This record gives sequence, structure tokens and C-alpha cells, in this order.
Amino acid sequence: MVLLVWPNLDTPFGERVAHAMCSGQVMILEGEEKGGCTATDEFFDVLSADFERLDVEALALNKHSRAFAGLHDRWKILRKK
Repeated sequence: MVLLVWPNLDTPFGERVAHAMCSGQVMILEGEEKGGCTATDEFFDVLSADFERLDVEALALNKHSRAFAGLHDRWKILRKK
């Protein structure tokens, strides 16, 4: 399991982590969506192509989470295909 919190904007770190993960591994990600202040657009493209979203689990996590004012971060739980 990988916990990735606010991967740096405009750096390849998040992509490298996603590519290094093995099939079946789970990523718990906190940050903004594509186009926000988290990671790169390519990172989100990798997530869309290579991971399945576990939305039921993420919904439960987000229900009890609070974001700082002005931030649009959400928790995402994904499993590598």
C-alpha cells in the first residue's frame, strides 16, 4: 500500500510512484484533481489508465475529512490493475 499526500506540482514524482507499483497494490491519495495544484496531468492520466477507483471506500474516508479553507483536496483510493 502506498500513501501519497499532495504529490508535488509539476514534478514526475507521482508518476514514478504509480509506474513502480505492482498489480493489486493500493494507493491512498490525497490532493486535488487533474488541473489543480497536485502532481502533473500525466500522473492523472496514469491513474485513469492503470488504476481502478475504489469509490465506496474513498467516500467513507472523505465523509469524515476536513480540508483547509480554499483547498479542494479529496482522498482517493485506487488499486493498480
